[in-house]
Amino acid sequence: MSTLHRAGVVLAMLLASASAVPVIWAATPVAGPSYEQKLAWILRLEDQRMLRDPVQLPVAVPETEGKKKKKKSKAPDEAPPMTPDLVAMLKDPDARIRRRAALGAGRVRLAEAVGPLSALMASDPEPEVRQMAAFGLGLVGRADAAAALHTALNDQSPIVRGRAAEALGLIGDTAGAAAIGQMVQAYVKGGALATISADELGYPLSQETEAVRLGLYALVRLKAFDPMAAAILDAAGEPVSRWWPVAYALGRVQDPKAIPALRALVTGEGRYTRGFAARGLGSLKDAGASDLLKIVVGDVAREPGPAVEAVRALAEIGDPKALPVFLGLLRTPGVSSGIPVRSHPARSGADSRAVASCAATASSSRVSASARS
Repeated sequence: MSTLHRAGVVLAMLLASASAVPVIWAATPVAGPSYEQKLAWILRLEDQRMLRDPVQLPVAVPETEGKKKKKKSKAPDEAPPMTPDLVAMLKDPDARIRRRAALGAGRVRLAEAVGPLSALMASDPEPEVRQMAAFGLGLVGRADAAAALHTALNDQSPIVRGRAAEALGLIGDTAGAAAIGQMVQAYVKGGALATISADELGYPLSQETEAVRLGLYALVRLKAFDPMAAAILDAAGEPVSRWWPVAYALGRVQDPKAIPALRALVTGEGRYTRGFAARGLGSLKDAGASDLLKIVVGDVAREPGPAVEAVRALAEIGDPKALPVFLGLLRTPGVSSGIPVRSHPARSGADSRAVASCAATASSSRVSASARS
């Protein structure tokens, strides 16, 4: 057999074997929307206050006789293309998308989001996603989310519990105040505030500390002093911490029973603590705190911030005996003359004229000194 003949036989055998094996072409996977595309959808829907794009129904085109085309059948496992939908994105494989979609659904503030957000808060494996779902429910502000949020107060994650408390405060669910207070109390007793300095401004702190902060703010919104007191006051009624959110909460809860604790906080460590305590005493018009507030005003050269709050508190209390404090403050170098004039308790009469005259003199003296320098 010649070489050419043998080559022909081999080629024929190869062609025959190839035709016996069916060729399977790998399907080219269709890429879904990217992370950036989904994020763009979320931002747009959030801005437009929609949970999803409106459904666009196809326009029916009449077909002429004899030219009807066969409908293309869809493969049984072919998924419909993904479209912009915040509720659908709450089930996205990427936790970052689920978290951001939860925030978007909350900002849209439509009642339809309550069910999906509640389910996400109860079942998602990621605490960051669950806490954002709780926050989103608070933004929606619907009372029918309260039951799910009460359950979330027992979540394994402290930050989820804190966000659930915050949401109940935003909703105005007074029935949840006791449970929020118990949550705060448990973390305070566990040492969440033990090492926190009075003027600590860091964020975020430990999850337990943040849960305390969020719980206190929720109790402020609910005007629930008794659960707050059980959590942050000791048996003698003294604050267990001088961290400034404690003073803020006691001052904003608007309950006269907070006055003793605020008096304890208005002097001592923490400029922000003293400032918020002074503001609270002023809003409660506690005349008995005037002497303490005068002490704070007297420290204006070293700590002007708390002194300004104390001045305003004295003005709200309206104690005429505080007039010498205002006059002295006007003569203090470096203090704006506008603060005592706007804040002094003597709104009319001779006292008012005295303060205004003193302010004018002080201002003139400062202008002259500035010109000489």
